[in-house]
Amino acid sequence: MSSKSPGRISKWFWKLITRLHGRQPKLIEAQASLLDLQTQQQEDKKKIAELENKLEQVRNERLEWQAKESSTRKDLQDCRDRSKELLEQVVQLTHQQRQTKQLLLDQKFKTEATPLERNRFAADLSEARARVKESEQRMKLAEEKAAHLKPLEKEARKVKKLESQLAWETRQSLAHL
Repeated sequence: MSSKSPGRISKWFWKLITRLHGRQPKLIEAQASLLDLQTQQQEDKKKIAELENKLEQVRNERLEWQAKESSTRKDLQDCRDRSKELLEQVVQLTHQQRQTKQLLLDQKFKTEATPLERNRFAADLSEARARVKESEQRMKLAEEKAAHLKPLEKEARKVKKLESQLAWETRQSLAHL
């Protein structure tokens, strides 16, 4: 009997019962309930199969989206890396352009300027460098003075604070008297 399907067993069982007891209303009702349960069970199995298929589809879609997200992140990182490389190239090219312009000006100066003009420009340049050096020295001295004045400034703030506190206490004592 184990090789028979559940539907065949219930039909065989039903035939046996109807032969023994006849067709009683309770048996007819039980048969209808059994058929309803079998029908419901088959529908439930179909729904479960459909839901399992949908679940599998959702899992596959999720994996696809994860793969797309991963590839998009990789593309984004590649773009960032490429952007950094391009920015470095732009900086290098800008630096080269400035050097080329400076070199061109130097060559133009050497070829077009007369020796007298060159001497005058060289003198102006050395004078400008001397002024820059002198300015840097004055700035250094000023920074040193400022560094020495900071502690004095703190002391002055303390003295002002004490002075204002003393004036307030004096007013309080005069008002109290």
